[in-house]
Amino acid sequence: MAICFKNAGMSGFFACTLLHHNAMPLYKMCHAICTLYRLFDTYMTRNMTHDQPQRMTPLGLVLFLRHLPLQAIQPVVRLLGGRFDRCQPGNDLHMPLVLFLLLALDIIYTGFMANLLNQSMFLLGIPGSGKSFFAKLLIIFLALATNDDIIICDPEGEYTPLIQAIGKQNASVIRIAAGGRDRINAMDMVEGYGDNNPIVDKAQFIMSLIEQIDPSGVGAHHKSIIDRCTDAVYKEQAQTCKVPTLCTLREKLLEQPEQEAHDLALALELFTSGSLDVFAHETNVDTSSRIISYDIHDLGAQLKPAGLLTITDAMLNRVTTNWKKGKRTHLFIDEFHVVYENEFSANFFNSAWRQFRKRNTHPCAITQNVEYLLDSVQASTMLSNSEFVVMLNQAASDRTKLSELLNISTEQMSYITNADAGCGLMKYGASLVPFVNKFPKNTELYKLITTRPGEGVMGGQTQ
Repeated sequence: MAICFKNAGMSGFFACTLLHHNAMPLYKMCHAICTLYRLFDTYMTRNMTHDQPQRMTPLGLVLFLRHLPLQAIQPVVRLLGGRFDRCQPGNDLHMPLVLFLLLALDIIYTGFMANLLNQSMFLLGIPGSGKSFFAKLLIIFLALATNDDIIICDPEGEYTPLIQAIGKQNASVIRIAAGGRDRINAMDMVEGYGDNNPIVDKAQFIMSLIEQIDPSGVGAHHKSIIDRCTDAVYKEQAQTCKVPTLCTLREKLLEQPEQEAHDLALALELFTSGSLDVFAHETNVDTSSRIISYDIHDLGAQLKPAGLLTITDAMLNRVTTNWKKGKRTHLFIDEFHVVYENEFSANFFNSAWRQFRKRNTHPCAITQNVEYLLDSVQASTMLSNSEFVVMLNQAASDRTKLSELLNISTEQMSYITNADAGCGLMKYGASLVPFVNKFPKNTELYKLITTRPGEGVMGGQTQ
């Protein structure tokens, strides 16, 4: 991976040099690594002070060497069709270039993200620019190099082949579909949920769900009714130890004297009966896997925005639980711009995003609809406040708005104008860094993560 940079009157070229040997005996590889380490120790540490690398590299940090146990790369080696044998003379370890690309990603993400004011990330680009490919590479790295939890909201089912390949022991795909078997209770709420008052925050979520059904029929005057009924069903839970559901909430609304409460109950009926009741009953799937992908591809256009909101709420529960355990969580939310179509949905997501940042979580928002996103003041603020933004090829109208929001020069904009897939511009803190990411196509991993027509599992490639 190569990075060109111009910053503060300086220009240069930063490269991650990768050495690649096919079918190299493992004992020779160990010897070679030791030799390289001695060379680095001799020439790098003696000729550089501790802060010189920080001044030389565009992102302010360089990692000379990482020690990874062989077991850490075993799943990837097998996934790529290689062999993983014991460290004995005569035994070969086939390590394709992919492993080294993941190590380069390790340097960029793990090494650099820790220095940022916040770890919020945006991944932007037109269809075909490589957004999901970039996200999947990051997911693979996080799965292999960390013990962090990874939660994905997948509106198009693009991540399913990769997550399934990781294996059931560590990863699971939950398919949320109209009339499907997998169900997520929209009323699930763990201890510590929300900023200050969990009932108020859950009521905000319920308002955002109802707003998806009837945007014009829900207003601030309904909020007190939702607050009252939400508080009532959770107080009943404390007595009965039975988790409330949307069905429970609808029944409570029907008990209220106001006509507005009955109108809300009527709106909720869409979510509590028939084939669209996937969020109205108790959760019946295991949500404890370290890596979870919520596949909402089959929800349909009517329910997909509500599905994204419900998955975001489920993420908030998981983040809260992990935060108490001292465990970091990574979130990937694709097509997240749809939540900004309505007022209450935008408010709920904005609140959730703030909580993600406070609770040891690295959220990544992914979208192709940048112009639509920037029409929202809240979303624009989220983007401008995020320290790490990956911009791939952009449409002309999107480039104009991004240049104004992020202070991108005309010269720098050329890197996201008619750019090849996988190429673009990174905003790292106050720095803007062009990048090129080329990935070998003759690997099983490429087939799992590409969505290009005619290539890979998602692209319909014939075997």
